[in-house]
Amino acid sequence: MLPMNKVLYWKNMLCCKNIIFRVLVKFRWDSILGLADKCSINSLGVLASSATIIKDSFWFYFSSLL
Repeated sequence: MLPMNKVLYWKNMLCCKNIIFRVLVKFRWDSILGLADKCSINSLGVLASSATIIKDSFWFYFSSLL
């Protein structure tokens, strides 16, 4: 659950109106995409997907580990 929450948190910060938050996301973008790639979500999926699609992707990844 923790990686999913991190990706969703940073995605929300990217969409925030506060310019400082968006700059912070730009600096951390490589680690965010690395975390998403680890769970089989591509970089376009993080930007273009809704939170529901990201959650479904994480659950699919975790269920495949079992």
